[in-house]
Amino acid sequence: MYLDDPGDDKSKVILAVKKETGLSFDEIRNRLNSNSFLVAEGYGENTLVLADYFISLGAKVRTEQK
Repeated sequence: MYLDDPGDDKSKVILAVKKETGLSFDEIRNRLNSNSFLVAEGYGENTLVLADYFISLGAKVRTEQK
C-alpha cells in the first residue's frame, strides 16, 4: 500500500504511519516528500483493512495487485 497524499488531517495520518512502520517523524516527513511512500507490503485482507483505515483518516492511498 502506497501513501500518495496524507490529506487535510496530516497529523493523524503521520501518527498512523509511525505506529504502523516504526519510522521516526523525520523519516516519515522525508518519505512524504518523495514520489511514492510504501507503507505496507503484502496482499490480502490485512492490507485492505490498513488501506481502509488510512482512507478513513482522509489520506489517498494506492494498492497494486500483482
